[in-house]
Amino acid sequence: MTSFGFRRHVIDVSRLVDVLGNRGFGLQIVFVDDGSDDATTDIAANFAREDERVKTVLLPRNFGHQAAVSSGLANADGDAVVVVDADLQDPLRWSSR
Repeated sequence: MTSFGFRRHVIDVSRLVDVLGNRGFGLQIVFVDDGSDDATTDIAANFAREDERVKTVLLPRNFGHQAAVSSGLANADGDAVVVVDADLQDPLRWSSR
C-alpha cells in the first residue's frame, strides 16, 4: 500500500484483512510512506505495532509513486503481491479475485 500525505485516506488495516485475509494464504501488508510530512508515518507505524502482518517502509523523502511501489515490492515476502494505493482508488474487492 503506497501513500504520500494521505493521512485522511489511510484506511484501517482491518479492511484489508477483511477482504484479503482468511483466503488460504499468509497475508502480509507492506505499507510504504513516500516521505509524507503529515501523520501518515505515525499511522503506518501504529499499524505495524498492532498487527504482525504489517511491515512499514518509510522513505526519507518523496521519491514518487513508482519508486514507492518498487520499494514495497522489494520488501514483500509473499508469493503474490497486490498493489493498493492508500486512497483506495481501486476497490479492494478486485484484489480478492
